[in-house]
Amino acid sequence: MNTTTNTSSTGVTTSTVSTDGTDLPSTMTTATTVGSINVAAQGAKVIAAYQALIDGITNELPDLRSLIINKESVTKKQLLSMFQTRLAAAQNTKVARLAYHAAVAAEAQVAKQVAPERAGVKLYLVMRYGKTSPELQTFGFTPAKVPQRTAASKAKGAAKAKATRKAVGTMGKKQKKAALANLAASGPSASAAQPAVSSPASSVAPSAAGAPVSTK
Repeated sequence: MNTTTNTSSTGVTTSTVSTDGTDLPSTMTTATTVGSINVAAQGAKVIAAYQALIDGITNELPDLRSLIINKESVTKKQLLSMFQTRLAAAQNTKVARLAYHAAVAAEAQVAKQVAPERAGVKLYLVMRYGKTSPELQTFGFTPAKVPQRTAASKAKGAAKAKATRKAVGTMGKKQKKAALANLAASGPSASAAQPAVSSPASSVAPSAAGAPVSTK
């Protein structure tokens, strides 16, 4: 498990936890920004500011009873209560943020441990159903897409196949069928037209042994 922190040119800070061994997205990203302000730094400033305000009113303004704010009278006690509520909210956010990052890291660790098992199950299902089978969706996997050939691609393939047949002298199914039919139809007549082949015997009969030879 790897954790990286990157800060962009706009001041956006991003923490990324990486895992491996699965076809699912292998990164879990936790942004810690609102706009271009770093949340962690902003939260620390808020906590420090309201804590200082509470301490200052409590320690430096003992004679303060109330203030007129937005044309309304607000007592010192009300002010301190509101500021304390704001401080507590910021502190709760900090705790929750730290817990969230810890949860993300824990999830990444579990994902890394379980990913090989899930990959093994997927391999089994692909071997059983096929990598393009819709059955894979039942188990939460996305089937592989079947390549779709365009009309232009089909025409190009047909032209290439025709050129190949012409070059090597091969025939398609229909051509083969027609050639076999023509051969079957011309078979008997072709055999009848073949001339008889005589045996290589001598055309002159040998004379009988001891026959008299006529002389004049």
